[in-house]
Amino acid sequence: MGIIQAVSDFNVSVIVLGTGEPDGPKHWLQYPANAPGFCDAFIPIDMTVDDDLPHRIVAAVRGYTSFDKLDGIFTGHDRYLVSTAKAAHILGLPASPIRAYEISTDKYVMRQFEANSGFQCLRFSQLADMKQQLPATAIHYPAIVKPVSGYLSEGVARVSSDTELLASVARIDTKRHGHAVIVETYIDGPEFDANIILCKGEILFFELVDDFPSSGDNEAAGTFFETSEFTPSALPPAERETVQHTLHQTLLKLGFTWGLFHVEGRVKDSTMEFRPGEGGIVDLHPRLSPRSGQPSCFLVEINARIPGLGCAMSTRHAYGVDFYAAHLVSCLRDESLLRLASTPFTFPERTDGSQYWCEVVFIQPSRGGRFDTADPCGELLGRHPELRANVCEHLCCYAKGDVIPDPKTGVCLLLAYFLVYSRTSRQRVRPVAEMIRKEFRYNVVDI
Repeated sequence: MGIIQAVSDFNVSVIVLGTGEPDGPKHWLQYPANAPGFCDAFIPIDMTVDDDLPHRIVAAVRGYTSFDKLDGIFTGHDRYLVSTAKAAHILGLPASPIRAYEISTDKYVMRQFEANSGFQCLRFSQLADMKQQLPATAIHYPAIVKPVSGYLSEGVARVSSDTELLASVARIDTKRHGHAVIVETYIDGPEFDANIILCKGEILFFELVDDFPSSGDNEAAGTFFETSEFTPSALPPAERETVQHTLHQTLLKLGFTWGLFHVEGRVKDSTMEFRPGEGGIVDLHPRLSPRSGQPSCFLVEINARIPGLGCAMSTRHAYGVDFYAAHLVSCLRDESLLRLASTPFTFPERTDGSQYWCEVVFIQPSRGGRFDTADPCGELLGRHPELRANVCEHLCCYAKGDVIPDPKTGVCLLLAYFLVYSRTSRQRVRPVAEMIRKEFRYNVVDI
């Protein structure tokens, strides 16, 4: 699955660097039974993100016996993007400009780079700094607060008062995301994910995905972890074109010309909105309230990496485009293979390259503890066999006996996902997806 399959498909030899024995916990690749044949070698190094990490990567690579045959280097994690780019430049391997990664991985610097007029964005070094400055600072509520270098939507909250703001910052896991936060104007409008593959500055593949509302859109204590994502998008063609053009120009302005990008944003003043329709099921519908301006693309963040597993598998099923393969061959700067990996299906009746409508249904754990269900996905489909005709893939991320961290700690976890599809209509998919969410059952016991 994923990168393991891509490595096999393209017959690429891989060495993996990561935390492992003897200086850290045993890495899963250090168990012989795991992914046999996937990599030629696993080299354990200290992966602490600091100024010396690029040099530790370089030392490990240069110490490998076949160093002279290496053609590329990449990472799938936001935390390591800058360090990996720095190592690539030292080693003389293909990479985008270091500054492009430094800007895109720092949410405050990225916001300054965009320079949205009339948009408030404030940076605070830590909670104590915020408490000191708040009395003299007029925050434009509602606002979004999030870690400057956060990931997985952890620590992101919508707040409507100083009290909610301080409480939200206090909940952030600073060991995972650091102390610095930004507070910025909340932009209303349909949220989207855009997946873009670039080759020499040209867009080879563009996918716009509807990102359904999260609990954090409506409550300060909620999260912005995904609930459902739908491809292809139901936004009007003009708005899709606006998003594509805006994001393409931003990537080029940053200096990105090769690679895979998972970009998140909203369409401000969209003609569409998420709201309940027939049967109370939420979907995109024509906007009821008046707009204040013309639709425009508001960038939330750029992730220069593969999207999450459920999203990547959705695209693979719906379009036939493998993001793992594209990411792999892009780091090798192999244009012919990248064009091959980025080519979607061709169906006369569907001009966007998809073969059907597809929704990813994300299931989050409701509490922490020991997972006590053997196969919740299979159990659901056994209890409701009528769902099978519209489910092309499902995965539970925990095995019975595994320990699930408590979501109250702020860690955003994926318990399971389902890919729901229909060749008939988008309207056929949504009720099936909601039934899966309603009927999914599992058990977690206290430890």
